Amino acid sequence: MERTSWMLGLGAAIALMGGCLPGGERAQNNNPWGDGGSTGIGGSGGDGDNCLPGETCSDKTPQGLHFMGPSTFDSFFSGGPKAMAVGGTQTIKVYWDNQGNFPFDLPFDAHGTGVVEIKETSPSEVLVGASDPGTGYLRLTEAGTNLLYDRFQLSAFNIDKVELAPIDMYPALGAEPPSAPWVALASSTMPVALLLWNGQTRLVDEGVTLTLAGDATPLENSAKWDAVWLTAAATGAFTVEAKAPTFSTQSITVKIVSKADKITPLVTALGNFPTGKLGLEESEFYCFRPYSGTNPVAGTNWEYNSSAGLEVADEFFPGCVTVRGLQLGTQSLTVKGAGAQLTLDIEVITAASGNKSTLPKLPKPGRPIYPGDRVDSN
Repeated sequence: MERTSWMLGLGAAIALMGGCLPGGERAQNNNPWGDGGSTGIGGSGGDGDNCLPGETCSDKTPQGLHFMGPSTFDSFFSGGPKAMAVGGTQTIKVYWDNQGNFPFDLPFDAHGTGVVEIKETSPSEVLVGASDPGTGYLRLTEAGTNLLYDRFQLSAFNIDKVELAPIDMYPALGAEPPSAPWVALASSTMPVALLLWNGQTRLVDEGVTLTLAGDATPLENSAKWDAVWLTAAATGAFTVEAKAPTFSTQSITVKIVSKADKITPLVTALGNFPTGKLGLEESEFYCFRPYSGTNPVAGTNWEYNSSAGLEVADEFFPGCVTVRGLQLGTQSLTVKGAGAQLTLDIEVITAASGNKSTLPKLPKPGRPIYPGDRVDSN
């Protein structure tokens, strides 16, 4: 059985999937399931008597509102507002519905409480920031009054770590990041992503500027606040630089190589790399990384081939697949990428647990957005 990289086909299918936007506190108060309504304008559930303690509410939004934050390089859909970097900004879009189909179209005033600062407003959008760490609310009210449409709690943190890395070097399923500098596969296309951290919390700052120089070409109309898409040249090196008021300038220079010389199995957050045994009708994750010497190679397009006794699912993450045992006996899995190849022998045995399982149910994959994908209104 053969499976090729999601870079070649999985994206088109995932791009058609939808996501839900979180509701403000009035929307959550009004919905007995707590998720802020349904796909209709104004949501559903509850009776509309959902004003919040200490607030006087507008009768024009009895079902509350829904809020969208900025998209990131590893998400198809923007989802809700994110934790902000202190000194940074994010654009928040406001909708009647939790699918983001109906922008909020009533006149409003935007107010910040706590650390939340209002930078700019435009129809159905608010640019917010924070000068100090902490929490606060974005409050939307009827224009010229203090009657609450809805509110959303936001948080801000100081940045304690800044990373620049290609998406396929981003730790797959919790795998340890490589210790040696990464290199790029010649003529490959990839996003180089910026990650801002406070501990384990990802932060956003749409004030970041990313620039590319050297032996690589940026993809047209591919710019995002946290990623630069590029195609590497056949030889040479390129540099990506990130600038923002919220952190000191960061840059990486990346050497281009013609191929990898080996593929190595990875240890992931799901446990050690699986042994050579796999239970019948049971599944394991197998993750891989190509290397040129000691340097991990980015920009790899993966291909997986197996004997008939194994089922290989589409990639969950670059270089990571789920493998299920279908027939007893010794089976083989061959992994190809960046000009290198690795073949594993896997013995399918009677499962010790006696429980037949389907492929594990996991969170949606963090596939980067490719130029041309239909994602959201950004």
